[in-house]
Amino acid sequence: MYSQKEEAYLLNATKKFLQFIKTHPIKNLSLDKAKQIVSILQEIITYHDWRYYILNDPVISDYEYDKLSHYLRNLEEKFPKLTTSYVLYKYKLKANFSLDDFLKRLEIYDLFTLVFSLPGCMLVALLLLGVAALLLSIFGFDLKMSDKDLFTVLIVIGLCLSIYIIWDEKKKTWKQEIEGKEWEINEKASYPFLKKKLQVLRKKFDEIQKRIYHKTAVLQNIEQALIKKRIHPDYLESLRGVEFENCLYDCFKTLGYFVEKTPSSGDYGVDLVLKHGDKKIAVQVKGTADPVGIKAVQEVYSGKDFYDCEEAWVITNSYFTDSAIKLAKKLNVGLINKQRLLKFLPDADLIEEKKELIKELEELNARKKEIEWEISEISEKLEYIKTKYDFE
Repeated sequence: MYSQKEEAYLLNATKKFLQFIKTHPIKNLSLDKAKQIVSILQEIITYHDWRYYILNDPVISDYEYDKLSHYLRNLEEKFPKLTTSYVLYKYKLKANFSLDDFLKRLEIYDLFTLVFSLPGCMLVALLLLGVAALLLSIFGFDLKMSDKDLFTVLIVIGLCLSIYIIWDEKKKTWKQEIEGKEWEINEKASYPFLKKKLQVLRKKFDEIQKRIYHKTAVLQNIEQALIKKRIHPDYLESLRGVEFENCLYDCFKTLGYFVEKTPSSGDYGVDLVLKHGDKKIAVQVKGTADPVGIKAVQEVYSGKDFYDCEEAWVITNSYFTDSAIKLAKKLNVGLINKQRLLKFLPDADLIEEKKELIKELEELNARKKEIEWEISEISEKLEYIKTKYDFE
């Protein structure tokens, strides 16, 4: 459970980070900045996961959640070393380190690092001397260099160098405070956070398992329907060119063929190569409303040897001329017209549904593996911390 103070902090942090990521593209972030941002973003996202999956009471929209999670994921992709960082906001609260301070220090850190670098300090010194010289000349002072003036110049330069040294030490202190002082403190603080994260991940895992089970059942129903349901005649007649070729590609794959597309140009009269068992078939595809003549038969017959095929077919969603039928019979080329296609081609809409489901299942299974890995990693970490610090 989160305390009221923690929830108020995280809700405020969410609003501020939604604004922050608008003005801070990831490509402009250094590793130091990324470390600071990731530690807070991880806890913000875990909090919203907990509200969504455990309480079923989200407080931000899906769009806002996606913005935060995508930003974190992109950060971790750019800086892979940060993916297992579990530095907690609780430590920062105990150190009286508010989010406002955090965001301000990010800006101040960048500005002061630039200004108070060694070259920056020298430029500041020269600028101060230049301003001093300008003011003296305005008020009519003689600007000839004396020992006293030289001593003043050295004091100004020394002062700037002192500021540089002080800032460098302050920068190291801030850096330690932002990143966390000791690993032991972070380990102890991370224990309740990791327990919550593990609870959320297990809930996500169960949700994904249910979705995989449901979509697998739907896929099985579609595969059963494909055995019986055939392509619609009107849809078959409407197909032309590449569209018809793609339709046949999907249909023959559904029927258990290995299907290969040939190059769009220089294909030697062959559009598809089918393989079923040990047999290879060269296919020319003609999506047209006109009858198909002898040219298609001649082209596929000559092209089949180039692709090492035993058979040659011409497939059309129209009809063949008498001369094409006679030549095909002579050359032993298979002809498949609209009427034959309607008897065995499966329904195109079902095929599209099947393709979409397969893609979704692949994505779900990939996400399931990621979550399994995260659960395993966090479980090991929890067991290690529990043993080391004798937690209940």
